[in-house]
Amino acid sequence: MNEDDDIIDPEPDYTELPLCIISGGQTGADRGGLDAAIALGLDHGGYCPKGRLSEDGAVPSRYLLKETGSAQYGERTALNVIGSHATLIMHREPHGKFTGGTAMTARLCDKHHRPMLSVRVPLEIDKVPEPVVESIRGWLRRHRVLVLNVAGPRESKAPGIEQAVAELLVRVWRPKTHCPKGHEYSADNLRIVKSGWRLCKACHRLGEAAARSRKKASRREAA
Repeated sequence: MNEDDDIIDPEPDYTELPLCIISGGQTGADRGGLDAAIALGLDHGGYCPKGRLSEDGAVPSRYLLKETGSAQYGERTALNVIGSHATLIMHREPHGKFTGGTAMTARLCDKHHRPMLSVRVPLEIDKVPEPVVESIRGWLRRHRVLVLNVAGPRESKAPGIEQAVAELLVRVWRPKTHCPKGHEYSADNLRIVKSGWRLCKACHRLGEAAARSRKKASRREAA
């Protein structure tokens, strides 16, 4: 195997970003998703109720949302589910039993056959284990999500979730500086292969050395 082969780490980085993150603009998880999009330089949008209604009065103008013709939350919830490729529900429920608008979102995803992933978000975001972050990346890649709908409880129902969701989503897409084995992605140790994935040259060399050792051992056994 040589460096031109399109064979790399079994855990390549997820470097593809969705084109747009949408939500209903409610306090809490909705705005956390929009804040992540803004921080990452992504497009954002979605539908909000007529009058930009939200629990704190009105959805701030910095969020570029379209108003529906109704002040009812249900209409914008449905439009955001239908208008996205998948929905990510960020919540605090210990057993994943949703209520209110979050439960409606889950039902609409099922009704319209839209992929949905629910993730429990702790108050201290650094306590989210890396496998959870990797599972989100894998889900997004698997479903080729270009427009992502972010939903979940409002801030009054889950204090602190707005910031936690924003930080977690930025963490999902923030470029990594080291490979899964801990080698730095320096200019001398990084190669972008045909698929767009990043190759750690140090891991590649170690893999080749291990393959040669196995081959030599096999020859000795056969002799």
